[in-house]
This record gives sequence, C-alpha cells and structure tokens, in this order.
Amino acid sequence: MPAILSPATALDRTPSPRDYRREFRGARPDITSVSPANLRAQAKAKNTRRSGVHAMLHKRYIDRHGAGMVMAAFDLVAMLLVTILFQAWVLPTAAFVATVFIVYYGKGLYRSRASLSVLDDFPRLFGGAAIGAAFGFALALDVIDSLSFRTLGLFGSYLLVICFGRMLSYFIVHRLRSRGLLQRRVAIVGTGLVADQLVAAALADPKSGFNVVGYVDDPANVAVMHPHLRPVIGAPHDINDIIIEHDIDYVIVAFSALRESELVGMIRTADRRSCEISMVERFFEVTSRRPGVDEISGIPLVLLQRRAYRSVQWRVKRLLDIVVAGVALVLLSPILLAVAIGARIDGGPGIIFRQQRISLDGDPFEIMKFRSLRPANEAESATKWNVKNDARMSKFGKFIRKTSIDELPQLFNILNGDMSLVGPRPERPHFVEEFGAEYRHYDDRHRVPSGLTGWAQVNGLRGDTSIEERARYDNYYIQNWSLWLDIKIMMRTTLSLTKAAG
Repeated sequence: MPAILSPATALDRTPSPRDYRREFRGARPDITSVSPANLRAQAKAKNTRRSGVHAMLHKRYIDRHGAGMVMAAFDLVAMLLVTILFQAWVLPTAAFVATVFIVYYGKGLYRSRASLSVLDDFPRLFGGAAIGAAFGFALALDVIDSLSFRTLGLFGSYLLVICFGRMLSYFIVHRLRSRGLLQRRVAIVGTGLVADQLVAAALADPKSGFNVVGYVDDPANVAVMHPHLRPVIGAPHDINDIIIEHDIDYVIVAFSALRESELVGMIRTADRRSCEISMVERFFEVTSRRPGVDEISGIPLVLLQRRAYRSVQWRVKRLLDIVVAGVALVLLSPILLAVAIGARIDGGPGIIFRQQRISLDGDPFEIMKFRSLRPANEAESATKWNVKNDARMSKFGKFIRKTSIDELPQLFNILNGDMSLVGPRPERPHFVEEFGAEYRHYDDRHRVPSGLTGWAQVNGLRGDTSIEERARYDNYYIQNWSLWLDIKIMMRTTLSLTKAAG
C-alpha cells in the first residue's frame, strides 16, 4: 500500500511510527527454467538457506531467552526436590509451584537482566514464595488442622532451595556470558557521556550479557561529538530499520539531543518489535535505585512496561472479540433483518454501505454499515466529514444513526479480524492524511486495530469534537490497555446506547 502521507507533508511535522514502519522484503527469484535438474537444485539451495536461517534463529532465541530458561529450570528442579523429600500434598504443591512461576514472571525474575544477584532479588523471591505458599496452604487446610511446624519448615525449605538454585543458575548464566554466549544485541540511543559509560561498562563486564552493536543518534549531533567506542548505526527516525537490519534485542535510551516528541514516536515504533526498551532516568545520580530496576555499572535501566499488543492478554482480547461478536450476531439477528428490510424499503437496493477506512499500521479495510444516506458520489463519501444534519437523510436514516444501529454490520468486520470490539475509531484515508499532518501523535492511534467503540467515544468525543482530544484519549487507551478497560468501555457503551446518544 502506498504511504498515506505525502513526502512534503511528512517533512512538515514530527515523524510518527507509521512513517518508520518499513519492512524488508526479499525479491522473488527469477526462475528461468523448470527442468527437473534445476528444480532439484533450487529445492536443495532453498533447504540449505532455510536450515541456515533456522539455526541462526535458534541461536538468537537462546541468546535472548536462554538466561530466563536457565533460571526457570533451576526453580522447577528446586521446588520438585523439596516436594519429593517432604512428600508434600499433590494439589497444594501444584498450586504453590504454579503460583510461584506466575508471580516470578510478573516480577521480571525470568528476564535476561544485566545485574543478577540473589541478595538483590531476595525480597521478590521471598514475596513470590509467600504468595505461592498462601495458595498452597489454603488448599491444604482440609488435610491439616492448622499451620504446624512441618508446614512452616516446608515453606522455609522451599525458599532456601529456591535461593540456592538461583545462586547456581546465576553462576551458570555468568559463565556462559563470559564465554560469549547468551549475549543480547544492544543499541544505545544517544552519543553522550552516559551512552559511552554504558558501552564501557558492557565491554568491561561481559557477564552483563550486553553486546553493544552501536549508537543511534542524529548525524548532525554526532558530527560535533567526541570519538565513540562503537559506531553510529543510524538515526533515530530509522529505528525500525535498525532493529531489523542489526537484529537488535534491547534498546537503551540514554540522554539524547532529540526532542521529547521525537523520542515518543521513536519509542512507540521500537516497541512494536520484539526487542525490550529501557531508559536511563534523568538525575539518576541523585536518586535512589528502585526495587526491581536493572542496572549496569551503577547506571539504572528502567524497563518500559510491555505494551498491550505484546502481552498474553492481548491474545485473549481477540478471542473475546470473536465470542462477543458471534453471540451478538446471533442474538441481534432479528434486529439486523428488520433494519435490512427497512433500509431496502427506505432507499432501495444497496442496504449495506461500504467505505474504506484505516486501521492497524495504516492498512486500509472496507468498513460495513447499514445505509442511512446514499452519498452523491465517491468524492463526497470520502471527504464529507459529517452527515448528521444532512437534509437528505430520511427519518429512518436519522433513527438508525441516533441509536447507532447502523454500526451493527461492523460485527462482521470484527469476526473477519479487520476491527476489534474496542479500539480507536477508524477514519477515512483523506482525513487520516489531514489529521496526521495537523495533530501531533495522531498516527500513533494506528498501533492497534480500530474498534467498534473506544475510550474517546465513551468520554463524549465523537462527531464534531476535538480531533486532538480524540488522539490523546486513544493513545491513553493503548498505553494503559487491559482486558478490564475493554470490559468497562463496552459496559459504558451499552449504557449510552440505551440513552440513544448516537
């Protein structure tokens, strides 16, 4: 799809994530002969390339996640060992082990961190084991009358063996990193003194697991800076290409001359990739280190929270879309049929109105609505902002628009995967181009699929309301997404529909 924004427009505003989303695509092979010998040779070459790629991907996966896998393996062995020695109850033990893994994962104890210390991690290790024990003991109360010395000893043994297993796993991870294994490829945004300190620390301490590939900064800033310990591999607005080309696992945002608005767009772009992103806090020299914050050579690295589309819950969101949309179509089928008949009687053939809209990553799709007004031509359909007070609209059209019944066919868009139940409302290409050039961070709305309803809509931002405010509410939704937020928006939408808010 051609870019929605023209080159001239893109130069007049702050770059947005959509400007950066360019994928590397390999060219198709030119097959000039289809003889059996050539086909066999092509198949052999293809298999060789595939096996090489698979081997590389396998190694890269281990480099990225190997440290966490080692920690998880030792945790599991430690807990199973104590369970066997104490002959603990099966159901409470299973609950304990499962809870500990969930809590440790949530607390980041299976991340590949630069700083690995059992003493630093002990408060979180103890807290996770205590929560697991609470669940386990709750299930065991029908087996034992009260919390005896044996149960307390069991908890102490679990905690002791987990800590000992952590010592061994950290030792193994450090040894492997010292030998060049389990190293993550790092790009540092900025070319100042702090960026150089990060590179020097990574070079001096290979146990951190940082293989710094290079700096990312504006060439205009780099030209006046001092010589660096690593090359400058690109500018911030090329971060998407840099992550792909250099296979970056970890981006560290150090102090840079970039404006904050440019950094926000760059970070949002990089966050769509599988790499992790951390930031060096301002004034870290005079602030205390927070629990759970990683560090290297005394420089704290604050991990940015994983965005909505990178969490396990995001997959549940799609399942929820399918279930709710499917059930709604079945329950509302009489209404759909009645409105279809009404639209046919009111305006003749063509009861479904189709229009191109923009959704995830700026990709177009065809939205469906019940026709409430037949546009004069394609140009009017694509560029007229609002038809709410159009004199050509019939009473039937005004009714289905006021009650939002005209939006019901979008349930098929949701089942098809073009949309979600909740998300930023999709807009037409003409207005996406116009608003993207005029309003900062408007294009950031396209980081997630568009929705039938959204956070901006339930807060009254629909129709002739502020586009800047809509973009702000939509980006707030993306930044703070949760399944409960989706449910809350759907509940508020249902209440507003009963009032026929339109």
